[in-house]
Amino acid sequence: MGIELATSMLPLLSCDELAAELAEGLDFLTAEIADLPPDQRTLATLFERSWRLLSPPGQLLLARLSIFPRFFCRNAAEVIAGASPNALKHLIDQSLLTRVEPNRYILHKTIHEFALQKLQQWPAHIATLQITYARFYLEFAASMDSRVMGVAYGEAIEQIRNEIDNVCTAWRRAVTHQLWDELDGCISTLFWFYEQQGIYADAIDLCSFAMGLFLPVDNQQYYKLGASVRLFMGRLYTFFAWCNVRLGRIEQAHTAYQSSWSILQHEGSPLAAATCLLLWGMLMIGSNLPRAAALFSEVQRLIQATDNTWQQAIIALVLGETELLFGNYAKAEAQIQAGYDVAKRLNSPRLLVVAHKVLGRINFVRGHYHHAEEQLRATIAIARQHHLSLFRLEGITLLGGALRLQGRFAEASACFAEGWQLMEELGLSLHRSFIIWEEGCLAEQCQEYTTAKERFSKSLDLGLPNWWTHTLATLGWALIAILAQMGAYVPIETRNFFAIATHYEPLTLYTHFYHWWDLARMRDEPHASPVRRVALRYNIWDSRAEGMATAMEEFMLHAGLFDDSPRTREIVWIMLAQRAARGLASLYAHDNQFDLQQAKAFQVEWTPRGWMRPDLDLLGFEQQLYLRQPGYGTSYVTGKYLLEDLMRERAQQLGADFTLRRYFDEVNNAGMIPVSLIRWQLTGNDDQIRAIGAAR
Repeated sequence: MGIELATSMLPLLSCDELAAELAEGLDFLTAEIADLPPDQRTLATLFERSWRLLSPPGQLLLARLSIFPRFFCRNAAEVIAGASPNALKHLIDQSLLTRVEPNRYILHKTIHEFALQKLQQWPAHIATLQITYARFYLEFAASMDSRVMGVAYGEAIEQIRNEIDNVCTAWRRAVTHQLWDELDGCISTLFWFYEQQGIYADAIDLCSFAMGLFLPVDNQQYYKLGASVRLFMGRLYTFFAWCNVRLGRIEQAHTAYQSSWSILQHEGSPLAAATCLLLWGMLMIGSNLPRAAALFSEVQRLIQATDNTWQQAIIALVLGETELLFGNYAKAEAQIQAGYDVAKRLNSPRLLVVAHKVLGRINFVRGHYHHAEEQLRATIAIARQHHLSLFRLEGITLLGGALRLQGRFAEASACFAEGWQLMEELGLSLHRSFIIWEEGCLAEQCQEYTTAKERFSKSLDLGLPNWWTHTLATLGWALIAILAQMGAYVPIETRNFFAIATHYEPLTLYTHFYHWWDLARMRDEPHASPVRRVALRYNIWDSRAEGMATAMEEFMLHAGLFDDSPRTREIVWIMLAQRAARGLASLYAHDNQFDLQQAKAFQVEWTPRGWMRPDLDLLGFEQQLYLRQPGYGTSYVTGKYLLEDLMRERAQQLGADFTLRRYFDEVNNAGMIPVSLIRWQLTGNDDQIRAIGAAR
């Protein structure tokens, strides 16, 4: 009869318009058919007729079932609405209820609206129904907590997905009725569910709904809240912060973590406090590594007060990743292996996939690209099997980097393409910068420098994921600045020494442009001390600036940058010989042993292969420049020696704790001061300073 009423309106309205009108109310459908009884001429009266045919218990049951927004299972109907199997069957027979699956039912939208209106006749039932409903589904969510961490992860996620509409409705009703314990009990499950699904905006909506109930709360009001409310608030802020991180809202995330910690540090829940600090520290890894490490140490202390093995494994993995970022690869591997062993015992796919991923990264930065490939393929396999899509995306992109560094460019490119596709499917736009940077590295390695610069610059504009920054190629940062300075082709007639070197291999001179790194740090991360921050009054920074830039050429050579082009290595030695020749010439000139012409002739004679041409302006420019600034011409070679010797001395002093990363961090963080002063600061040895004083 309802279909007949609806079709009678089709000459006037389209199907979409008819559906829109029905959504506004049931009285819209009216049939002007003379032989129809009055109780069958509108959809509303038709439903009223069906309603009267139900027994009073049947009427109450239909009204109570309207508490479900959409689908529900038989057990939920029984517990919440008091529905027996026979009662459900009777409603199905009356076409008032539809069974869509063996154990899933739904009220048609118009019937649901009608039944919801009828429920208002029993106002005393509504609050009780809402509370029972909220408890049922939040307890269901809480029961999934251990399962989303174990081997049945995929099955648990699927069950939650089937009931997520009910769970979200239950959350809102629980907030309305202030069921704090039930809300707190399901936060972990919802955290991991939304993390796996990647629907962070929906999670933020849930958090905001709950936060809106008790915000703003001043300090006096806060202490009047019960302990269960305060604990829920603290954990809710942690959940809210993490979702903001995933959406790239970093400032909001920091604010939320601060709010969370301000509550949880007083609430006597080590696990909740540790979770907050753990996630907050992970956010800080890229921007403030020492602060992140301090937070992780506090997490480790808090976790020792619990028997949560899963959380202990997590912190072992995160501490391992922190050691990786500090450049302590042996310690990192030991921590990750400890976490991996626990993950194996717990049979936790999520922990195992994290362990394999970080082991892959450790091998990556150590240059063991084949081993990195093995670990990353294991990461992808586990992630694919257990539907851990985010980890699969990270693994695919990292694998592309490992393949790239093995020279397997086509396979690397295919990985990045697969990563793009998966990222679009998941809607995780924040990870675009990660893939774009890797594409820039691939272009750089293929000597497509213009493309590389475009990719690097775009990645930085988008914002790099902070967990990846430790493996960024220094050359990538340099290209962003250097390529803007690149000139056009120089014909042989006017090709000076440096143009000859870059004509054969541009990378040789680009490695010298560590200067751009120094200048970028001055601009973006100025030293706290004005003495260490900017140029000295005589504007040469003594041995530090040119010494490091010259040393970097040879550092990169020994690191393997030119292994695939042996003849290129010769250019590095030729450039060093040229710096020595002009430095000695300027030194003799300062001592009045040479005039300017003799200094120029000496530099030409001792520069290999005749590359220092006497007929071009570069020769005169250099000797006049160094004549005006004593110590400048020699600082390229003397500074290089001092920095290399400091590296040797620091390695002997630190022993197994020495890493190249630590060395460069220490030197860079000392600021732009002479190497002899940096040495005094790092080693405590001031003999060079005393020798300079004695020479005066």
